[in-house]
Amino acid sequence: MVKAKNDLRPEAAFRWFEKGKREYSSAVLNLKFGGYSDTICFLAHQAVEKTLKGFLVFHGIRFQKEHNLLYLLRLCAKVDKEFLDLKENCKILDPYYIETRYPLDFPIEYSKEQAEQAVDLAGEVVDFVKRKIKF
Repeated sequence: MVKAKNDLRPEAAFRWFEKGKREYSSAVLNLKFGGYSDTICFLAHQAVEKTLKGFLVFHGIRFQKEHNLLYLLRLCAKVDKEFLDLKENCKILDPYYIETRYPLDFPIEYSKEQAEQAVDLAGEVVDFVKRKIKF
């Protein structure tokens, strides 16, 4: 892709990717050192959300202020149909935004296995986008 002299999309996309990378790393560290499972799941969701948004920004695709991973994935699939292979990852990770962020009746405690799965699924999405963009 040849970018115009004033095309700031790659730089803006990099900021999204960097934020997603930090949140993924934080999820991994929390998992390794016994962090709270709800926080790990939330960070895994955020890593995927920011990485998908980075892909959209890189390609100049506008999106609503939205945290729904399936919505973002559908937009990414308009550029590259292979994103649909990540649908199950996003479906599993999607609830970790609202459920973990806001106390409904009491904090939700996910199992260690759920936290491990969230980190693994997020890692798959981040690695997939890395291969597509090479960031």
